Amino acid sequence: MKQFLIVFIALSIFKTLAHAAPVEEEYLGTITVKGVGDYTYKLILLINGEQLIGTSVTNSGNKDEAVVNIIGSMSQDGAIKFRETSIIKTKIKEDKSIICFVEATLKRKNVDGIDFLEGTFIGRDKRKNICGSGTIRLLKKVSNIQQLSNSFSIANTSTSIERLSNHLVNTIPCASNKVKVRIFDNGKLDGDELKIIYNNKVLSEKLNLNNEGNIFELELGQSNSNVMQIFVLSEGNYPPNTATIEVTSNNQVRVYQLNSLLKTMINIKFELIN
Repeated sequence: MKQFLIVFIALSIFKTLAHAAPVEEEYLGTITVKGVGDYTYKLILLINGEQLIGTSVTNSGNKDEAVVNIIGSMSQDGAIKFRETSIIKTKIKEDKSIICFVEATLKRKNVDGIDFLEGTFIGRDKRKNICGSGTIRLLKKVSNIQQLSNSFSIANTSTSIERLSNHLVNTIPCASNKVKVRIFDNGKLDGDELKIIYNNKVLSEKLNLNNEGNIFELELGQSNSNVMQIFVLSEGNYPPNTATIEVTSNNQVRVYQLNSLLKTMINIKFELIN
């Protein structure tokens, strides 16, 4: 009788797991196309056992944003394989046949309790010809704002500003098309390093943070995306990477504190206001 009960319970658990509801996960980060550059990339996955479906969003909020269906599978160790299959929507005005569909294999990693997906991809056009390759690094989105490693918080300052929302693309309003951005370490120097990109142009391949700061003078355009991408190359001796970002526009100063893990991509959109 005891053995029967054990078998019955085991079968019940198995049936429950077999009919468990699909799990939804969201990942945010960067896709780096070899020889081209870095772009924001988001995966929204619906995982059902070993199978998964979902969507990918490339270059969110920009003029060439693309939202695409994906299908794939997940192994027992959490690694996933997927491929983009069809366009849901895109802001690309040119011939849609030029779109390069991603086929990726990503391994799951965990650093200090934060889940990552990291791996390589190839791109294929509609004719199945290879049109690109590179790497993907994504951070799992969590519901608790306090846990997000790519969150911004207001630094100690008397300047009156609003707290930035905790999204992949953070918007900063600017009263002038001339913007000065100073990035520095306002604490103990420990070797933090960043890569700085603005409108897909590399401003600094490897920026070593110091107390004085490095200044970037930007010119905002109506036709440009006006997006600065900050890629964490090193967390220094004391993770996470801590950088203070001071933004000056038309004599108005806003200050933000960045706390990010290795290989995180932070996106800041400068919005010109009249």
